[in-house]
Amino acid sequence: MQTVQQRLLGKTVEHDGHLVFIGALSTFGYGHLEVNGRIHNTHRLNWELANGEVPDGKCVLHKCGVAACVELSHLYMGTKRDNAYDSVKDGTHPMARKTECKRGHLFTEENTYIDSSHPGTQIRTCRTCKREAMRSYRVRKG
Repeated sequence: MQTVQQRLLGKTVEHDGHLVFIGALSTFGYGHLEVNGRIHNTHRLNWELANGEVPDGKCVLHKCGVAACVELSHLYMGTKRDNAYDSVKDGTHPMARKTECKRGHLFTEENTYIDSSHPGTQIRTCRTCKREAMRSYRVRKG
């Protein structure tokens, strides 16, 4: 009978410098492996096999931004906040893929304000919506 590590590594291939899990993947591209009746994310599972249990409040994150990668040197332990910053930096955050604001104005260079109060991120604001909100505020305040 194979160990969990043998099962995990038996479903991986080296590709472009990554050790990529080629078994079952989630809709977000993370590898999944069933162990003792529970589904585990393969990057976290490989980390735990090598380093022990992940403490509460911590996550196993990718330095490389490749969701299916289980290469230990590409993984590190961080917080959910670190994970959110990484997803923005890597362009994998759902908001980073948006091409327009909620009112349909395009995020062009001229119409986009980048909020610099959050280091390492690119929080975008629609200049047109901001102008319209200020105009409405001035009318209400008289």
